[in-house]
Amino acid sequence: MLLNRFFFKKILSKMTGFRVRIVDSFKYPIIRKFGYTKELSFCSLLSADRFDKVEVDSLSSEYILGAYENHHFDILGSGWVDFSNEMNGIIWNRDVISGYIWDENKIHYDATKAISIEEVDIKHPWELGRLQFLLQYAFLSINNGASSEQVFVFFQRIIEDFTNSNRCGYGVNWSCPMDVAIRATNIIICFDFISSFSKRSIGSDIFIEELKNLIFLHGDFIYSHLERNRVYPERSNNHYLSNISGLIFISSWLLKTGDRSVLNWHEFSKRELLSCFDNQFNFDGSNFESSLSYHRLSSELLMYPVAVLMGLYDVDWVKEWLGNQRISKIGKLVNITIAGTMPNGDIVQIGDNDSGRFICIDPVGELYSLSNAKKRFINLKDVKSSYLNCHWEQNVNSHNTLVDIHNVLVCGGEPTSCEGTLVRMLTKGRTLGLSRIETAQCFSAFNDLCKTRSLAYQKFDVSDIKLKIETHSCFGLTSIYDTENTFKLVIYHGDVGQSGQGGHAHADYGAYAVYHKGTLTNQFFGTYTYTRDIVMRDKFRVDFGRSFAKEAYSFPTAFSSSFDYKKCSIKVMPNFFEVKFSDKVRTIAYSKGSLFVLDNFQSQNLESPTLYSSGYGRLEVLR
Repeated sequence: MLLNRFFFKKILSKMTGFRVRIVDSFKYPIIRKFGYTKELSFCSLLSADRFDKVEVDSLSSEYILGAYENHHFDILGSGWVDFSNEMNGIIWNRDVISGYIWDENKIHYDATKAISIEEVDIKHPWELGRLQFLLQYAFLSINNGASSEQVFVFFQRIIEDFTNSNRCGYGVNWSCPMDVAIRATNIIICFDFISSFSKRSIGSDIFIEELKNLIFLHGDFIYSHLERNRVYPERSNNHYLSNISGLIFISSWLLKTGDRSVLNWHEFSKRELLSCFDNQFNFDGSNFESSLSYHRLSSELLMYPVAVLMGLYDVDWVKEWLGNQRISKIGKLVNITIAGTMPNGDIVQIGDNDSGRFICIDPVGELYSLSNAKKRFINLKDVKSSYLNCHWEQNVNSHNTLVDIHNVLVCGGEPTSCEGTLVRMLTKGRTLGLSRIETAQCFSAFNDLCKTRSLAYQKFDVSDIKLKIETHSCFGLTSIYDTENTFKLVIYHGDVGQSGQGGHAHADYGAYAVYHKGTLTNQFFGTYTYTRDIVMRDKFRVDFGRSFAKEAYSFPTAFSSSFDYKKCSIKVMPNFFEVKFSDKVRTIAYSKGSLFVLDNFQSQNLESPTLYSSGYGRLEVLR
């Protein structure tokens, strides 16, 4: 009976997809030929009264702004290379590393056929086509004292260039609804941000009408191509969450119109955001994808729409809409991020890290000369030129902005980042007014470890340190640390995530990282790439993983995995922590001023990693 129901859902899903393609094959050629015009109104989602200048690194800010003005972008490790075309526009449909260019005249469902070509990465045009750089440009420019009129000129030029090269429903930049949703959100916020600092209306009536219709078409496309798992809706992942988040921004911006479609999107997305929160976030606030980087992305996709609705309605409405259980869960949202952040400010790269963000403004990174950058980063070795012969490297592993927007939205704190300031502008200064719930406990010492049998161990001097232990069993992460930030150990003991689908898990069960007296050891090695190099994908995902339970993992392809849950267990006690797989046991215990990592088995002869990836597309020799 269940099998019949499964096949029925699969068939229905394929039929729905086929029907959508038939509709699209008529719909988008008509829009391309005759255009699309609809009477629409919008209401700003931001309050400029809540803006305070943010302290950012001036050199980083100036470099980024200059690069954008000259069409130089660093796309997933490409280096700050020139994307200009012969018409002084931007090449939107190119993988700059392989040089492959997608056909902008193919309808969206045929535009991605090169996704399986070796050494070609479709994420490159997708990343650029999100237009996230627009909001960063606008925020940093106005933060530096530029006029809104000056910034709007750049905004309009980019929007017009993008729409001329990426007609609605055509090309690679309309092939993924997630990226369509992120693009629409960033356009809306950027326009509202610029407009809120102008004393008069900016932009011609013609351009504003075109912009409103462009946003409507984005909403229509997303709603018609939702990335929902139709067979198992509870397994829908960050792609579907991004669809819903984008629809909340679009429908809230166009709500004043009173259009039936917009009203439908608004009610639908409010309902589905709660469903995504229920299905994709565990009761301890952690995300279900077994990746700290995807936890950040999904948390942003959740909190920014909540901020919009809080500004659109009020706090009481949001609290009633969320309900007590979800309010409690949203209060714990960043606990896993804080637990997985080392004293140097970077997260431990558990699971995939594709550098994905919903909104990215704060310039957290380091400026190098190109020659010095090429000495450090292998991925830049073939870069012949870069903007100003320099390279600015964004630190994608600093998740402090996520903690900041949570502090502003949930706890009512003062913003310390550009993103936190933006959230305060979206909420119009409102907040849920909660306190972050901490779960740390004291980690006591054993008097004697003599009876513990082990074949191998590591020992860390932690004398005169008071240790705490914090376990997040839903995600599968435990941290042992001192409050003075001199020592921290993070160990992973979770499953493959995504309700068993394992799309972003690594072979990390039982693996741990240690920060001790300024030195990071046993670190997790990152992701590097997905489709461009399957061999390297699996090396970073499996071979470089330091799990002692490797035989429990099966990665027949880069995007599938399985895990035998029954053989795995953990034990948390006041003076030791134990991770077990079958008959293998790893114990972390505190005794006589030292912390021990004890194994009852001989380590496998695994390949010794010499490479490290700090973000998607980035590669360097392990130091």
